[in-house]
Amino acid sequence: MNVNTKVKKIVNINENDNVNLDAVLALIYTCIILAAMEYFFIPPRLEYILSGRGVGGWYTPSIEAGVGWSLSCLFGFVFVPIFFLKFVTKKSVVDQGFSPKNFFSHLKVYLLMYFLMIPLIYMASTQPDFKNLYPFVPAAKTSLQTFLIWELAYVLQFFSLEFFFRGYLLYSLERHMSKWLAIAVMVVPYTMIHFHKPFAETFGAIVAGFVLG
Repeated sequence: MNVNTKVKKIVNINENDNVNLDAVLALIYTCIILAAMEYFFIPPRLEYILSGRGVGGWYTPSIEAGVGWSLSCLFGFVFVPIFFLKFVTKKSVVDQGFSPKNFFSHLKVYLLMYFLMIPLIYMASTQPDFKNLYPFVPAAKTSLQTFLIWELAYVLQFFSLEFFFRGYLLYSLERHMSKWLAIAVMVVPYTMIHFHKPFAETFGAIVAGFVLG
């Protein structure tokens, strides 16, 4: 019995049922990983755990908590989905859009969107709610070494989120529904991971989810 068959039996799916296992698995796993991130691995939660205070609290994050969060994103949003693709749904990362194909043909669009974002990012950086939140690791403001480590960690988690939401989740859904419906479904959890952030950024995530999706 292969892994795919075992998973179908666990979730009570018959071999002849017309059920889209990869989409179901992706959605179930999305619920699990978002809950795990929210309660255990976002920097303030992880710092609370690392400080020995227990689970469920909220504490100003250190660089250790920031890097731990980044690595947990890499594991939960990249490594686990790759495991599912290889051993359960029998797909490759190329099937999830992770390919340089068409990158250069769209490069002008990417650059245009990037330059359009610069004034918005600058405006956001002047707002109190953004200043109070960023960077997640306050020590990055006062130490160059901490700043560089944090920026690398932040880029790593950003890559992990892009791989998961606009790669694994979106393409797992798109094989079984229309493109725009798949994007709409993907945008829901993508917006949810921004709930601790300023309203402007959270609302912007909805727009970005549809535009970049």
